[in-house]
Amino acid sequence: MNRFYKLAIPYLIWLIILVVIPLLTMLMLAFGNTIGADFSTYKFTFDNFSLITDFVYVRAFLNSIKIAGITTLFCLVIGYSLAYAISTSKIKNKKLILLLLILPMWSNILLRIVALENVFSSVSILNSFGIPTMDLKGTEFAVIFGCVTCYLPFMVFPIFTTLEKMDLSLLEASNDLGVDKIKSFFKVTVPLSMKGVVSGVIMVFLPSATGFLVPKRLGAGNISMIGDIIERQFKTASNYNLGALLSLCIVFVILLAVLLLSKVDKDGETL
Repeated sequence: MNRFYKLAIPYLIWLIILVVIPLLTMLMLAFGNTIGADFSTYKFTFDNFSLITDFVYVRAFLNSIKIAGITTLFCLVIGYSLAYAISTSKIKNKKLILLLLILPMWSNILLRIVALENVFSSVSILNSFGIPTMDLKGTEFAVIFGCVTCYLPFMVFPIFTTLEKMDLSLLEASNDLGVDKIKSFFKVTVPLSMKGVVSGVIMVFLPSATGFLVPKRLGAGNISMIGDIIERQFKTASNYNLGALLSLCIVFVILLAVLLLSKVDKDGETL
């Protein structure tokens, strides 16, 4: 393996440039007081930590958890149903069905969000077809619908993977012991697919809670979420210190989620 060591050097260089240096910069900004990104005025301080307890940011955190939780629940119900239906179907080319699910992800997410924004507006493309306007832009429903639309495939794929790898002889043994199909599903299938469920929940919950594009476009400024708050700190308020600190909190949550996923799925079967 040592002879391939040099091949990893370019990867390490890009890792340092794209991950290590930005994280160190965020860390310095979070524990400092600067004017924008001007480090010539840098002063080390812990004062930024007192700001994150402000009601505005706490409400944004709680709102993010609520919306992400509802999104994850919908994705879990719909995604598990789809994954189970595809895995148990007699279709020869199941990957073609999965391809149809992933096709929308090949387009830019901004284009999909803007399309939904138009549909949910008071005057939309639906009027051209004689369909009444929904006028749902700026509501939690629009934000949740947008998140479910964007992140549903992230729930389907890991669950489908675990169901496909499941030993069917266990279901046969359950049936031989006189257990009906419904009980077999909850006693055998669901426990064996928990790796995929946990992976899917994490992969849907995190972007739903931390993203800023969906609440900004579909929420129309009425729905305050933590990703939107962070975006405002960097872009509008020019408060890089608070924005970096809030971003580090998100990074910490993501690291905990990755740690949990590594404990549940040690072999990486669902990734």
